[in-house]
Amino acid sequence: MEAALGLFANNGFHNTSIIQIAKKAGVSKGLMYNYFKGKGDLLEAIIMSAYKENSEQFIAELNQPDTPKEHLSHIIDMMGNMLKNKFKHIKLLTALSFQEDVNKLINSELMPKKDVIIQQFIRLFEEMGFKKAKEEAYLVGAMLDGVAIHYMTIGKEYPLDEMLEFIKDKYCR
Repeated sequence: MEAALGLFANNGFHNTSIIQIAKKAGVSKGLMYNYFKGKGDLLEAIIMSAYKENSEQFIAELNQPDTPKEHLSHIIDMMGNMLKNKFKHIKLLTALSFQEDVNKLINSELMPKKDVIIQQFIRLFEEMGFKKAKEEAYLVGAMLDGVAIHYMTIGKEYPLDEMLEFIKDKYCR
């Protein structure tokens, strides 16, 4: 999965073959088919693995006895850590989200699961007293997405930590 992730992120899903993935992973093409039905199945496993790990962290954070502002601050920190430590995963998911056929796969698998998390995120803003909690939740999500895209395109010169602190200053302090 790590070999495929790197190739998908660098070359794109459609420009990566099973043969390339097997070669990079140091396994035979046949062995790959023992674990995955095909490239789409492998992609789905990568996406679901990343989502599971990230959603578990998010849910664990919301189960802590913190204030809504503390929760949001920790979630923003988690986003920064994901960008720094799971750069390839984030880059892949972002790039794939713009490919229509792959986007359908992502949305069909993830949207029902994401709805639960989105509702919890909206609840945070309700608890913070925002009259338009849904809009604020989506706005902060869009800001975090924008920060992530800038970080992925500009690289280490992008002031990631400063931008995340700026968002925290607006909403968490």
